Amino acid sequence: MLGIKPGIVKINGVKTVDYWDKSKAMINKHAKFIESLENYPKEDIKPEIIHKITPYLQDPAFVPEKIAKASEAAEGICKWVIAICKFDMVYKEITPKRIALAQAE
Repeated sequence: MLGIKPGIVKINGVKTVDYWDKSKAMINKHAKFIESLENYPKEDIKPEIIHKITPYLQDPAFVPEKIAKASEAAEGICKWVIAICKFDMVYKEITPKRIALAQAE
């Protein structure tokens, strides 16, 4: 969601993308991390980001109630991701309607 490139790790000899090390580094600077969430450009989310996050949103395990069992902080991040993605969907739906209304007025 924040556009940070993942690292690459080998798991059983297979190269796999890995966000864990980058995530830990980002969370260690918690004030800056929280600020990046608060100031997230939600009106201008790139389609590539929504495309990458969609599999997580469709995962039955990606729900705040389940994630809360592992981490209260992760639960909050899960809620944030879901809310931002819902905002994006609604924003893209109403923007053309707002433009049409402004033109009609």
